[in-house]
Amino acid sequence: MSGFLHASALVGTAGVSAAEFLPEVMQLFRAIPGMIAADGVVEFLPRAVREHYRRAIADGHGADGWTRIIDGIRAPRR
Repeated sequence: MSGFLHASALVGTAGVSAAEFLPEVMQLFRAIPGMIAADGVVEFLPRAVREHYRRAIADGHGADGWTRIIDGIRAPRR
């Protein structure tokens, strides 16, 4: 889900709606099983999601819903 929000935020800044982007992002979702390590552990995804949550909390949105992480994706820190 984090990847979808990230991608939607990025393409949204280019004027592409989530509805237009959905067919393209579905290709990514279909590829996820191939990204799983031989031992069945995917380490990069939980770390990425955790960082999105940490950013939202640090920005004062800890009591908001999880979808609030899209704001941090749209406005990266420099």
